[in-house]
Amino acid sequence: MKYKDELTARLSAALGKDCSDVIDELYALAALDETLARRGCAMHEYLLQAPDTSRSTTSIVSEVAERFCMGERTLWDVVYKVTR
Repeated sequence: MKYKDELTARLSAALGKDCSDVIDELYALAALDETLARRGCAMHEYLLQAPDTSRSTTSIVSEVAERFCMGERTLWDVVYKVTR
């Protein structure tokens, strides 16, 4: 439940209100699981770091992928689906 809690915290901070009941309901409905929550957290982290022009996109992807225990190619696929 590590990524569930992190996703809840990120969404709550972004929206300015508690989103834990929404995340709990999505888990209960099986519309969201740890894999999707991890991808959402990784994507959010990538979007936070992407505007940093002092670093290459590849280095950002590498760092975020390592932090969220996923392959760089997997994160590239996630980024591509969201940003295209």
